[in-house]
This record gives sequence, C-alpha cells and structure tokens, in this order.
Amino acid sequence: QETCDDTNASEKETAVWEAVYGVCTVSEPPQEMVEDAAALSMKNMEKYASYYGAASLEEFITTYVGYTMEEFEAETKASAVEMCKEKLAVAAIAKKAGIEVTEEEVKAAAEESFAEYGYASADDMLADLGKGDYYDVVLCEKVYEYLPTCVIIKENEPVSVLADMYEEEDVDDSEGEVVV
Repeated sequence: QETCDDTNASEKETAVWEAVYGVCTVSEPPQEMVEDAAALSMKNMEKYASYYGAASLEEFITTYVGYTMEEFEAETKASAVEMCKEKLAVAAIAKKAGIEVTEEEVKAAAEESFAEYGYASADDMLADLGKGDYYDVVLCEKVYEYLPTCVIIKENEPVSVLADMYEEEDVDDSEGEVVV
C-alpha cells in the first residue's frame, strides 16, 4: 500500500507540475545560467563515474551511459536549458504566490536530508551543492506544495489549471522573462 501511495503521490505531483508548467511561457534562459547548470550536471556525472570506478568520465559515458561524449554533451546542454526554464518558472510562480524561502528553512531542509545524499553533515552538503542551488531545491519543494491549490484534479481526467493561476502577467527577472 505504501508503495502504491508513494507512486500515486509522485504521479499526481508530476501531473500537477506538467499542467502548470504547460501554461507558462519561459523565454530562453541566460547563457551563463545554462552553462552553470550544464557544469553541475557534468560534475555530478564525474562523481558517478568515480563511484563506478571508471578511469575517466568519457569511459563512464561510453560504457555505462551508451553515448559518445559529443552526444552526452549535447544532451547535457539541452537538459540544462530545460532545467533553467523550469527554475525560472518556479521562481515566477513563487513570486506571484508570495512564496519565499529563508536561510533557516534551507538549513533545516539540509539537516533533514544530508544523510540520504551521503554527506557527513548538512554543512558539507551545502558546501558541495552550493547554498544558492539548495535554496532553489527548497523553493521548488514549496512551490510544488502550493501548486495543488491551483489545479483541479479529477480521477482519470487531465489536470486543469484554475483560471486565476495563469492570468497573463509578465515577470521580468534578471535571469530571464517568464509569462505565467
């Protein structure tokens, strides 16, 4: 039952996000933001490569992932662009809803989860991931908790976004422009 409940909750969260994100128009994210996201993805892959004992990132990518390095780099960049667009959408939704994250909330969330990510302490995790990046994780969680209040969920039907959630509003942000 617990597995089914977890799967149902995850699928509901995904459906809600897809419905809300589907009504967002996000401009191309700034190049620097994309490059930072791609670099973080590469850093994470390098960690996986070392866990698997691969001699190099390229060996890991070709052997375990099944891509050439060129294919992997192109896929990483495309994923980084989409990740940045989603980050901008989350920020715009948070701004519109008045959702904020405090430093104390970031620290508390890190305290709750550092062990499951294999870190010795919350401070170690925040130092490795970057406090700003973990802030984004906590903000995303808060927005995901908020989103079900903006949608109508009926079993076996598509999720529909409430009209007042997506009134056209331009959000000019230093990291890009988002229309919600």
